[in-house]
Amino acid sequence: MLTKKSTKNNTSLLETLSAFGLEESEAKSYLSLLPLGQTTVLKLSRSSGIKRTSLYHILESLKNKGLIREEFSGFKKYIVAENPKHLPEAIEHKKQRLEKIIPELSSLYKLKEDCSVIKYYEGLASVKNLYNSVLDEIRYGDFYYVISDDAQWLKADQLFFENFIEKRAQKCIQTKLLLAPSPDSIRAQKRMLSQNNIIKLLPDNFEIKTNIAITPKRIIFHQMHDPVHAIVLETKSIIDAHKKLFELLWESH
Repeated sequence: MLTKKSTKNNTSLLETLSAFGLEESEAKSYLSLLPLGQTTVLKLSRSSGIKRTSLYHILESLKNKGLIREEFSGFKKYIVAENPKHLPEAIEHKKQRLEKIIPELSSLYKLKEDCSVIKYYEGLASVKNLYNSVLDEIRYGDFYYVISDDAQWLKADQLFFENFIEKRAQKCIQTKLLLAPSPDSIRAQKRMLSQNNIIKLLPDNFEIKTNIAITPKRIIFHQMHDPVHAIVLETKSIIDAHKKLFELLWESH
């Protein structure tokens, strides 16, 4: 049962989110999603009081803004709110004001411990949230393996991804990169060598349009060309298999 205080807080959060460019229905849907964790459109409709037929358009808009994502378990699709601490990435031009309500939003957020077999991130904003999540979860000494064309990867948002590389270096993890050779990538690689990265080049004329990243908790397949999206696997046996395959490929170069 909602108390007068919680109702007042939710009203304040709703008004603040609306002031940052969200429609009232979008803000209401996002706030309703936070305590639900992984959920369905039907359950969200019941929780928010918004008709299911109206929710599809609202959710599509929130997904484009990087505030929610879709996850799949078997053949069933679920909706999940992105962690509120990534909201400043979605609304950078009003970051200072938004950060004031992050603690309240975080108190509503239900962290999900169970892993879906497949997670799907659509659009650059959502994919950047994914990379931020990797930085949050990775620990000292963990491995971080990549097969990619770093010139293409950086091109999507050079400032963001260069900042990501710097933050990744600060984690003091085992970073190994198998990169496609090109004049641009070779220049970038010289810089990355000073940032705790071990780099080997793939064969000449090797072309790859997907950034593949392997960590202890997930494998990321990030399509770098339009439409930008990422598929994430979080099954331990699949992660272990890809880790071993990467290490075999690494040793062969």
